[in-house]
Amino acid sequence: MKQEVIKLVHLSDLHFGREDEDKKASILEDLHEESPDIIVITGDILDFPYSSFYKSAQDFYNKLVSITGNNVFCVPGNHDLTRIPLLKRKFKSSFGEAGTFGRFITINHMDLFIAGIDTSDIWNFFTTKGKIRKSDWESVENIINMVKQDKGESRFNSSYKIFLLHHHPLPTKDDKSEGILYLKESGKFLAFLVDEGFDLVLHGHKHDPIEQLLSYNVGGEGEELVILSAGTSMRKENDSNAWRMGTKSSYYVISLYKDFYIVDKKNYFYDVNKFKRTKEFVRKRGINPYKVYDLELKYTVAANGDLLCDGEEKIASNLNCEINELHVYIGVTDRCPTINDDSELGLSVKRKNEELETTKIHQSDFTRRFVARLVKGEGIKEMPELIKFHWKWPGGWNDLVKDGVSKCGYRDPRRDIGRLTIKINLNEKFGKLKDIKVFHPKPESLNINGNIASFSFNEVKKNTIIDYKVSI
Repeated sequence: MKQEVIKLVHLSDLHFGREDEDKKASILEDLHEESPDIIVITGDILDFPYSSFYKSAQDFYNKLVSITGNNVFCVPGNHDLTRIPLLKRKFKSSFGEAGTFGRFITINHMDLFIAGIDTSDIWNFFTTKGKIRKSDWESVENIINMVKQDKGESRFNSSYKIFLLHHHPLPTKDDKSEGILYLKESGKFLAFLVDEGFDLVLHGHKHDPIEQLLSYNVGGEGEELVILSAGTSMRKENDSNAWRMGTKSSYYVISLYKDFYIVDKKNYFYDVNKFKRTKEFVRKRGINPYKVYDLELKYTVAANGDLLCDGEEKIASNLNCEINELHVYIGVTDRCPTINDDSELGLSVKRKNEELETTKIHQSDFTRRFVARLVKGEGIKEMPELIKFHWKWPGGWNDLVKDGVSKCGYRDPRRDIGRLTIKINLNEKFGKLKDIKVFHPKPESLNINGNIASFSFNEVKKNTIIDYKVSI
């Protein structure tokens, strides 16, 4: 089975006005072959904002847009001079962004959040360190909070998160250019990214490709931030063997899979006028906060044909983790009536017999998703707890009642399930429960006793579809 993947290309420091035409042609050919879903450029698109340089850069940018279907994201660098208002407007009209932004997108069934910020300073463009203004900090925080409200905090947390900037957030081996390389208050910046769970930081500025790893929780599985500087992809260089010194014409191809990502570095070779892969590394991502997650779902066919569901979750967190969101997924087949008023669902979620407030974060004609949020510090920790919930869907068993057969399914898109048990209780008004067939995956057990049936699974992986059919 082919794994879902998002392919992202990281370019930087193109320096139009001093670009190498052979490299430009080669990289366009290479990008057509790579066929990335997303391309990002981390500053210094221009060597200087002359109109003629803009014209060449825009032509190149438009070709990138045609390759990705409009998924090209840029941040400016010090050479782009976007702190001058007129040039900022021109940069934005040419390349889509000119300052702080954040985009939540879904590609190949995976979520990705990309944020970017302008770190160039307004004075002494070529001699000062990078800087993030207070207003830009606030804008980034507001964008993230809006995404959490719109998509749900859990969905944001589980998405890939990538931050773009121009200046270096960590020191490098360079000891001569510290005055122009680094980002002021980089500790504050990195702490912010760690708190929000970002996976990758992509930047440029110095024309050497640099890979750095920030491990920020010793003993925590996979808790790390990868920081990549792409070097320069197209700027003219005098030394035809520059790549041998670990520098110069390069870019990254990053393949994002569900549980890991692969970073490939490609360098330009003058003898064949091509970019070739010269380095590859793989990083595992994320940490599973659940030490225990078991789920029991009891479905009841009421006398009036309503579908009733009583669920029970057994939850415990891994060490140093805390579960602060409890999700309830509700769904029926498209042969059932739609619901216009959520109060008809009669949703109830209880922790230690106390009713929890829920918020709807997704809706379609035949599905709903709700979340109960727990106060930080008061969430579920290492000691297992039971969470109980109840909901009903009026007419939710209509196809079973009318046709004697209902094709059913269950899928948890957010987490693995240690043990999943599904029970079905048929009201005797509709006759006898004839059969249940589970098509995928194979259950550990399946029992039918009169009008009550149950079947169980061990180790159900995230996004696995439980596919079964009920007959009466």
